[in-house]
Amino acid sequence: MRLRTLVVAAILLVFAKSASAADDGLLLVRSPTVNNSNVVFVHGGYLWAVPRGGGEARQLTTGGHEALPIFSPDGNWLAFTGQYDGNVDLYVTRYVDYAPERNKYCPLWTARAYCHPNEYNGVPDLLFRNNGNGTFTDISRESGILQRPSGNGLGVVFGDYDNDGRADIYVANDSTPNFLFHNKSGGKFEEVGFLAGVAMGHDGKPQAGMGTDMGDFDGDGLLDIFVTNLIMETHTLYRNIGKGLFADVTFTSGVAQATLPYVGFGTAFVDYDNDMDLDLAIANGHIIDNVHLGRDDTTYEQLNLLLQNDSGKFRNVGPILGEGFAIMKSSRALAVGDLDNDGDMDIVVANVGQAPDILRNDGGNRSNSLLIRTIGTRSNRDGIGARLKLSVGGKILTRDVKAGSGYLGQNDLRVHLGMARRTVAEHPR
Repeated sequence: MRLRTLVVAAILLVFAKSASAADDGLLLVRSPTVNNSNVVFVHGGYLWAVPRGGGEARQLTTGGHEALPIFSPDGNWLAFTGQYDGNVDLYVTRYVDYAPERNKYCPLWTARAYCHPNEYNGVPDLLFRNNGNGTFTDISRESGILQRPSGNGLGVVFGDYDNDGRADIYVANDSTPNFLFHNKSGGKFEEVGFLAGVAMGHDGKPQAGMGTDMGDFDGDGLLDIFVTNLIMETHTLYRNIGKGLFADVTFTSGVAQATLPYVGFGTAFVDYDNDMDLDLAIANGHIIDNVHLGRDDTTYEQLNLLLQNDSGKFRNVGPILGEGFAIMKSSRALAVGDLDNDGDMDIVVANVGQAPDILRNDGGNRSNSLLIRTIGTRSNRDGIGARLKLSVGGKILTRDVKAGSGYLGQNDLRVHLGMARRTVAEHPR
């Protein structure tokens, strides 16, 4: 199996945070720089949208958040069905309260470098409820999201981690404790990150959370959580042990050994080899472009990783998969999907100041797979929030339809299930 690199000038749609707001052709898009596309942006405390093909922006939110600064330079936008009314709601992570006139000088060794985020005050995230008529209402306060007022939010993902039928929200925060918002129904959330064991790293300290994803890597029907972090922190894998609790298996799973020397950003659980186990794809790259001035044990450009899952143990197989994982760049966003519809998952990586890379999977389709596109009839158009459970050779595969995860990226909305050598997938009995 090889992952072949195809360099292109621009990839935009893969990295769009997209979901239908009212099944009317409007698409929620992460980047407001995409021409001739649907654009959602925040202005004056309100959410606005520009329709497909251009035209006058229209206001989507019925209540503004004027009391809070709107600044989300690195934050993710997450579309999810938090109310379980079939409509796609919107969660926005935000970073710090920064303005050009408050730009600080932060020395690093003999040069200037980016300031640590804790040099500034964090700002709270926002939650918008979809009213079902093409507008949104800011429910950040009454939902309980503001019970944790600041967090330096970057990555965000939703998933029903306790299998109670409601979508919960996990937020990776940079150098502050991560959030896990448990959905209590009725539009109310409770932050339980510390109680669940997913707020800190293995040493009990906050980590530099960047990207995150949820997936059932051990096949027990419970969603586990993965978070990318800073160099010498390791990326973190939390195993869901049930009853609302998680165990940090970063070291016992092999993730620590594989990720210690890297600064991680985009990530995704993905079954790249169609063996029915979820592997991990990770985009890496240092944040300080002049890091070489003070350290000789790391570089700004770094290798990306593909960690193969072998019965819950992970090892980096990138070096044996061809030129795709031999590239050294400072990478950020990562998205996965079957771009050529050949039955295996490809990877797209966005890089700082350089062209993105498309890693075409040549060989994963030696094993069988199933690709399912969900279409909402009484819910949102893309079936976001749906859960699929299929029995393949006696093993139950659990996959969710998600719009938003990782870091500044959007994966293929179609649900991919590797089937190994099996040819039949059945409804679990």
